[in-house]
Amino acid sequence: MVMFGFLGYSTAVSILFGVVGGGAAGLIYAWWHITDIPEQTPASDAQKTLAYVTEQRSKIKENPDFKR
Repeated sequence: MVMFGFLGYSTAVSILFGVVGGGAAGLIYAWWHITDIPEQTPASDAQKTLAYVTEQRSKIKENPDFKR
């Protein structure tokens, strides 16, 4: 609103522009708002995967001819 005043617009017009801009921003936010939060992998599954990868890697390091 202050910037519109600096640009020479009247107070009523600058308030109108502010209302229109705020409404447009609210509509865009409501349109793009994500309501579904993606599921996160439980820590136990991540730990199991990490343990499996670590085990496989150690087998490969011990025996270069290791078949997966």
